[in-house]
Amino acid sequence: MTPMPPPRDDTGALQLGIVPLRPLKLGDILSGTVRVLRLHPGSLLGLSFATAVLATLGYRSIVSLIERVPPETLITLSSESATWGLVAPYLLDGVLNTFITALLGVLLIGVVNVVVPRAVFGHTTGPREAMRLAWPSFWRLLANILVTTVLIGTLGLGTTLMLLPALVSSSVLALPLVVVILFLAVAFVFSSSVVVMEDAGPFAALRRSHQLVRVVGWWRVFGIVLFFGVLMGLLGILVDLVTTGLSGGSVAGEMLADVLVSTVSTPVTAIVPALLYFDHRARAEGIEGLWRRAG
Repeated sequence: MTPMPPPRDDTGALQLGIVPLRPLKLGDILSGTVRVLRLHPGSLLGLSFATAVLATLGYRSIVSLIERVPPETLITLSSESATWGLVAPYLLDGVLNTFITALLGVLLIGVVNVVVPRAVFGHTTGPREAMRLAWPSFWRLLANILVTTVLIGTLGLGTTLMLLPALVSSSVLALPLVVVILFLAVAFVFSSSVVVMEDAGPFAALRRSHQLVRVVGWWRVFGIVLFFGVLMGLLGILVDLVTTGLSGGSVAGEMLADVLVSTVSTPVTAIVPALLYFDHRARAEGIEGLWRRAG
């Protein structure tokens, strides 16, 4: 019998799984994200849903205990009215949200970086197998997230302090800090993939991520990540409007909106960097090492 020819996309490039084995375009990343979610609903959406429920309940519980200003209250602060007493609760709110989501989402990030490379080569990974393969990277992923959060969070806190009226003379320094924060956030975007795929430690992963981002260009990574960030933001607004309309603005409705949006946005925001990591590493070093690691 004549062997079946290998599958190819409409450009003639070999395609074994969710994306073709050629330099990826924005459309490839978008379609690849949809395909991997469709093919792995239990590993990605199921685990993301559980994470979102736990994160939302934990976040709301802690905030209700220690915050005097409820997170649901939105106060628009001008540069003249902003003081540390007014800003601090919102900083605490952001730090809590980031920490709880990161802590509960570490395993999900690991799972995404197991599932996506395997899906590129046509492998399907069930939830149990995905978690088994991701678990050895858990503590290194947690360390990587904590290091990145502390580094960028410290710069962010410095920027916030410089914008307070009492330090108005230092506010001119805030713009360079914002640029540095933005640069580092993009430069480190592959670090989770590096931890899982290359068994790297947190600091080595940050250096390696920076190197891979430079392969194709910082602006390309920034543009694609920004595109998906805006897309998820619009999804969040839409879901919030629908749930608010149906629930009359109740806390339960807001929690439901948080869970629904997080269930989709959390895996998407991990899938996109994982696909970009695959793309940049393949361009720089070829796919052999990726193919061997993905199994």
